[in-house]
Amino acid sequence: MGGIYSKRKEIEGKLLGELPKDARFMLQELVDTEEKYVTDLTHLCKHHLVLYRDGKDVPTAIRGRERDLFGNIEGLMLFHRDIFLPKIRICLKEPAEVGACFADHVKDLNQYSQFFQDTAHQDEYFTDTTVKEFFQQITTRLNDVMNLQGFLMRPFQRLTRYRQLLEGLIKHMDSVLDEKGKENLNFALRLVKYQLRHSNDLRALALLKGFDGNLAEQGTLLLQEEFFVTDGKSNRKPRRVFLFDQTVIIAKPVGDMNAPFFKYIKVA
Repeated sequence: MGGIYSKRKEIEGKLLGELPKDARFMLQELVDTEEKYVTDLTHLCKHHLVLYRDGKDVPTAIRGRERDLFGNIEGLMLFHRDIFLPKIRICLKEPAEVGACFADHVKDLNQYSQFFQDTAHQDEYFTDTTVKEFFQQITTRLNDVMNLQGFLMRPFQRLTRYRQLLEGLIKHMDSVLDEKGKENLNFALRLVKYQLRHSNDLRALALLKGFDGNLAEQGTLLLQEEFFVTDGKSNRKPRRVFLFDQTVIIAKPVGDMNAPFFKYIKVA
């Protein structure tokens, strides 16, 4: 145990003095953007969420729809503010531990799956004029540069930035990390990629209309992707496939960019 521990501390000491410039930049960016992320989530919870809960002038369409709109955003905020951010800051002094920050908190980071599941139909509410006006008034009152929809996109954007930074750290820290450090970084990247893919799958599924069965009875959604079919005249038409444990659903995109959805195609 002593030998392994000593080697670990030796690696950390080497990293502090000889970390590649690109890796140092990415670690600093990881901390800086994490601080900004926590600030945004805190603002969202302390102002937008509180004003919604206050109930004053809340449109009928979104009364009692807190979970659909905000999901478990408070839980995400508390995790990042009280646990994740302090650990990420430590990585400026102990860079070898950056992967462990993710690997040690799988359960906490899985809150993102819950958030994306809860808010999968969120965009539908913002097509209502009274809802848009209500939240726009809050945005104006708070003098925010970003509206509520922008704040609610922050979890997805944060995961996207984690992916980019982790890919860069894996590339630039490979020569100075021990096997455990490399393993943790790669695990962190797989975890983040899964959450991003899961988010895209749930949002696409939320846009599926016209299916005459019970989606909950189709099992786990394994894959959803766009593909193209031809009509014999070289005209390519976009389609969307949803692959479940129990069935395959084919749909076609319908509507405009402001209110897109996928219409179920019944296959004989």
